[in-house]
Amino acid sequence: MTWEIALGFFAIISTFLGVMKVAVKVNRTLNMLEAAVNRLNEQIERQNKKNERFFEQLSNHERRISKIEDFGIICKREERSANL
Repeated sequence: MTWEIALGFFAIISTFLGVMKVAVKVNRTLNMLEAAVNRLNEQIERQNKKNERFFEQLSNHERRISKIEDFGIICKREERSANL
């Protein structure tokens, strides 16, 4: 084996190792990103469930406030009618 062939093999192997190093880093990064996106989706689903409960409670309060306001308007009308 001559030194040119040995240097050629060395160049091919070092190029292959360099490419593989980059590929492994990219693969690791993609796996980490996938896990982060999955965690984010789970968090969004939990937050949506919480929001639904809050909206239901808020809607209930809105209905109760409307009833109280309507009752107050009716009472004021009755007071006005009684004073006339």
